[in-house]
Amino acid sequence: MSVTITGYLEFSDLKDGKRYAQVLCYTPYPHIAQVTIIADQPSDSDDDLSDQVEPFWAETVTMECDVDGDTITTSAKRMQVVR
Repeated sequence: MSVTITGYLEFSDLKDGKRYAQVLCYTPYPHIAQVTIIADQPSDSDDDLSDQVEPFWAETVTMECDVDGDTITTSAKRMQVVR
């Protein structure tokens, strides 16, 4: 299932070539979501992922996420900063 959320993106952790974030969501309803951010391409390095995600930290973003049970996953190409 896919869901689009909008909220403030805060860095949480990094490991295993993934970034973990807490999103203080405004839509679809107020809540806190724990999101796993993966690289845009499977062949991307850890440095590539850092570069892809850097513009979004500490910003209000809209992101399309995949939801599988309690796991919410997205990638930088599925995020945009809300201005």
